[in-house]
Amino acid sequence: MVLSLFFPSSRSYAFQPISSLGTHRTALNRRHLSVTGTPILMQKERCIEVEQKFSTEHLDAVHKRLGDIGFIPGKESKFMDWYFDNTDFTLCTQDCWLRFRHPSDSPDKGSWQLKKGRRISNYVSMGCSSTIYEEMEGSDAIDIVETLLEAGSAKTKDMSIDDDDAGNATMDGYAIPKIPRLSGYAMKPFARIETIRSSWKAIATDTKSIDQIYDCITVDIDGTDYGYTVGEVETVVTTDEEVNDAKEKVQRVIEEITGEEPSGPSPAIGKLETYLIKNRPDVYEACIKSGSMKSH
Repeated sequence: MVLSLFFPSSRSYAFQPISSLGTHRTALNRRHLSVTGTPILMQKERCIEVEQKFSTEHLDAVHKRLGDIGFIPGKESKFMDWYFDNTDFTLCTQDCWLRFRHPSDSPDKGSWQLKKGRRISNYVSMGCSSTIYEEMEGSDAIDIVETLLEAGSAKTKDMSIDDDDAGNATMDGYAIPKIPRLSGYAMKPFARIETIRSSWKAIATDTKSIDQIYDCITVDIDGTDYGYTVGEVETVVTTDEEVNDAKEKVQRVIEEITGEEPSGPSPAIGKLETYLIKNRPDVYEACIKSGSMKSH
């Protein structure tokens, strides 16, 4: 489904700082590390993200409902995500997703991020479709990726891109970011997605309080450069013990927005998953086979 709200022919956008782009909201030490390749940042604290997608087929109704329950939109952001893996798909088949995210107009102001699927020992599913990821950024992300690649015996030279020429490589006409410290692991981008995001938060006013259930909840509505739109409700916690309560909050907001029970229709598909189905069926099939994605 393509909506004119996203990627119109002429429009100016106010860009948010990279720390507020997307779903990764961990506090960062903004000092750049002295490494070769694209700059990376140091992360300060642990970040566990609980999220669930929802359909934006009736976008006007979604906007109205968000307003009715006390959410207001912030500034729109426009950013680009590059997803990387080796030729064996060592990361994504383990539900680990390494990406470089940057503002669309500032490729040099991005950060390396890793979303790593979590299995929580006391997690109660309740038949719903929330996902749980631990998120890392900067040097923490690169360190974990290197460990995963080493464990998978993935240190093979990628002869298709010479290290000396890697900085000149392109994908879809865009320069490919260079990964720090991982040049010997045959890492290449398998997806490039540009997104315009509208983020909504519940804000109390002098005349209106907000339900405590909406505290620390963010609702993102994303439109991609390949014509797909999807909504997401998310919250971020720092300990495993907080996950179940966070999941209940996310599900409550999903119900408020869509009117659907947790056991209702299948949730919307994420934008990366949709991209893989359309453009990289080989990666998608590998993820289905490994169990890191579900078949649709």
